[in-house]
Formats: sequence, C-alpha cells, structure tokens
Amino acid sequence: MAKTATQQKSFDIQKVIDICFLQKLQSLPITMRGFHSAKECVAIYLREKHLNDVEIPSAIDMYSEIEYKFKLNKGTVEKRIRDFVKASWHLFPKLFEARPTNYEFIARIAEVIDDLINRQDFETMLAR
Repeated sequence: MAKTATQQKSFDIQKVIDICFLQKLQSLPITMRGFHSAKECVAIYLREKHLNDVEIPSAIDMYSEIEYKFKLNKGTVEKRIRDFVKASWHLFPKLFEARPTNYEFIARIAEVIDDLINRQDFETMLAR
C-alpha cells in the first residue's frame, strides 16, 4: 500500500527530528530525563503547524499529549523537559544567548528543523 503525502511528510519530519537531535545532542545521553519528551514536543509542534493547519500548540497542549504517551503527570513532563533544556541549550550558541524557557527551546528547535525541511536540506541528512 502506498503512503499518502501526509504520511510521507510525517515520516520525513520524524526522521529529520531524530537526526537533528542525535547529531546536535550527541554529547548528552539519550537516556537523559527529558530527551524523549523534548523530542516529542518538537514533533508535536511541527505536526500541528504543518499537517493539521492549526495554530501553534501551547505548552499545555504538548505536555498533555506527552503525559498521555509516556504515562506521566504534567508536572513531571514539565520538569523533565526543563532539566533537558537546562543541560542542552548551550549546545546551540547561535540560537540562544541565555537559557530559554521550555517552550522557547521547543519552538526554536522546531523552527530550525522546519527551515531545513522547507529548504529540502534534510535530503542530504537522510542520505547519511
């Protein structure tokens, strides 16, 4: 069965997110608390922005989805992402001059990935 354009774009977005997170954050262990929650928030942000054509989701909406997916409570989700942002924001010196909020971190990383997707630069990344 052939994939629809939406399914293909969703797959490509997820692959680009995985590659960006793993390349940029390779100095951090993927087992670090908050890594997967932050990565999932970036995916939710991009999905809502592109595939569903709705307004950019709020942090509360993203946390609710993460809460359900990983069986955590909202406070735990927020704290894990905050811990992750605290440990990783300095790896992006061109994006952040000071430590961003959780939402600022997620939104900025998502926008960078979105730019890669729009410029089709991700095709070279996917070929690796």
